Amino acid sequence: MDMRITDTLRVLNPEQVRGLIAAAPDYWRPFYMTAVMTGLRRGELFGLTWNDVLWSERKIRVRYQMQHGVLTEPKTESARRRVDVGPALLEALSEHHKVCPASDHNLVFPAACGRPVHASDFNRSVFRPTAMRALLPDIVLHDLRHTCASALIEQGQSVKYVQTMMGHSSAQTTLDVYGHLFEGGGQDAARKPEGWLATPTTATELAG
Repeated sequence: MDMRITDTLRVLNPEQVRGLIAAAPDYWRPFYMTAVMTGLRRGELFGLTWNDVLWSERKIRVRYQMQHGVLTEPKTESARRRVDVGPALLEALSEHHKVCPASDHNLVFPAACGRPVHASDFNRSVFRPTAMRALLPDIVLHDLRHTCASALIEQGQSVKYVQTMMGHSSAQTTLDVYGHLFEGGGQDAARKPEGWLATPTTATELAG
């Protein structure tokens, strides 16, 4: 199945998601998983701190974004949010925590040296090579955000739920970008995309 392309977005299919994550360097694999399973923006991913991984609540709290190596607060109130996280991603983040270098802001995804990530450096040294290995040379990081949102929509999640997950300022923005939405949400929705990473024999268990 080919990647779907519209006038405004690209959406990876499950096989492409698995291939992209498999092609990523070990250190950055949890980053790709977080991007596609939460829909966080680039700056939100690089600005995520370990204090905002809410293990017992199974949520990620978005309070910061990284811009040109500087940690700042989100520009809008709607961007400050909590997003649901499924068990497979929590497990991957727990393992990543063991090897994550210390950083000034306790970042979840600093560079391997512990410094904040600059998007241009990441794109050149990590993202583009990974996309090439996965045979997806035309994708950009923001496509993983679109992929997450579209997966939720296909599962019939409500416009309000997708709006909250994406941090959109209004439901109309969500509808303008992603189209018709259905009812649902919560932890069940967070678990569904994790089936993309499973083998055929375990996908049903993860989708539960």
